[in-house]
Amino acid sequence: DRNILRFNSAYQILSGKRLRALHLAAASGLRCCDVARLDICDTNCVVQQALAADHSVRVDEISARPMGGEERTLIVTAIPIDRQLVLEIYRDVTADARIQRRYRTLLEAEKRAKADLADQVKQRTAELEEANKELKHAQAMLVHQEKMSALGQLVTGIAHELNNPISFVYGNIDFLAEYM
Repeated sequence: DRNILRFNSAYQILSGKRLRALHLAAASGLRCCDVARLDICDTNCVVQQALAADHSVRVDEISARPMGGEERTLIVTAIPIDRQLVLEIYRDVTADARIQRRYRTLLEAEKRAKADLADQVKQRTAELEEANKELKHAQAMLVHQEKMSALGQLVTGIAHELNNPISFVYGNIDFLAEYM
């Protein structure tokens, strides 16, 4: 019938009641679900599971709201002692659960930041590749211009070298005609 027969000081803290009030309530038929209302009390009672299975049952991270207290996260273990008695052990893991939630939040934020960073790296890589293409194009243009400039100087030099003897011959053709 889920009546509380005995409890320790940790259960008293969980209940939020004074020790004397808890003793009186237990003597008058206080039930475990009256002290700390668990999420599974109505649908899947741990005590009933342990009695039905005839071995200990452990349920992790159950939300509980003690009478007049803040919500807690508990690990509940129910160990059947005989066919009618069950030892129910509550372990308060509220602080651990908060740390785990905070850790998950930070981990998700880190994953998002990593994904954002990867996107930035891809974007910057694309920008750098585009700039590199432009640089190679400009370099090719400069090389082409230098080749054309060198070719122009070579042609100018050859023309000058050819022009000098031709000019000499052309300038002296009249004198040659007279000598002949």
